[in-house]
Amino acid sequence: MKMSFKHAAGAAAFVSLAQPVMAQGTPCVQSDDLADMVTYAVPMLMDGVQISCSDVLPADSFVMGANGEGFADRFAALNDQAWPGARRALMTFMKAEGDNQAMSGMLGEMDDEALRPFVDAIIGPMLAEEITPSSCASIEQILPLIAPLPAENYGPLLATIFSLVSDSDDKLNICPDEQ
Repeated sequence: MKMSFKHAAGAAAFVSLAQPVMAQGTPCVQSDDLADMVTYAVPMLMDGVQISCSDVLPADSFVMGANGEGFADRFAALNDQAWPGARRALMTFMKAEGDNQAMSGMLGEMDDEALRPFVDAIIGPMLAEEITPSSCASIEQILPLIAPLPAENYGPLLATIFSLVSDSDDKLNICPDEQ
């Protein structure tokens, strides 16, 4: 299976959920907030990968075994730190969603104590739906290669990649860095 770099990064970056509302003309998302969103979403993404790949990958694979759990745990340790930026990015995407302004307003008014568990409960299953069994082998190949990077580097790395391609992709709208 040939998977484009942008598609693989998008799945890993949780942007697959936000991409429809990142069209030109919508509010831009700050690069730091996108980085926090990536960091925050990785444990949920790994849960989704494990659910979607449980019938495809062997139990001792990187994704399904202790390595996959350890990978996700490194990001889970950063969730409290990443939440404020992830929330801002989520609210930017929700506000840009033209046909769901009532939901956006309601979620925007929720305090963190109520919103965060709500987000955690719905994002995991949504991510699992986006991961097809045909992508499991590619994910199994990629994760061991990138796993040695510090967890703190993933969000900024992917946000930077998205910033590089945002000018040529009409689905990405990342705010320009202030100089």
